[in-house]
Amino acid sequence: MVEGRSERKVTRYFGVHRKTVKKMCQYAVPPGYWRRSEPGYPKLAFSLTFIDAILEADK
Repeated sequence: MVEGRSERKVTRYFGVHRKTVKKMCQYAVPPGYWRRSEPGYPKLAFSLTFIDAILEADK
């Protein structure tokens, strides 16, 4: 029950999955997002040092 309404009614009202409603009721504040690893730049990898040098020179 969510504020006197069934989970099904809440899911239909908000248009989200029942598991999402359970998670929302479980946490008062969302737990947040944890990135597992730093993002990679495969297409820029060869020129990142060059770009960094240009940015440093423009300061």
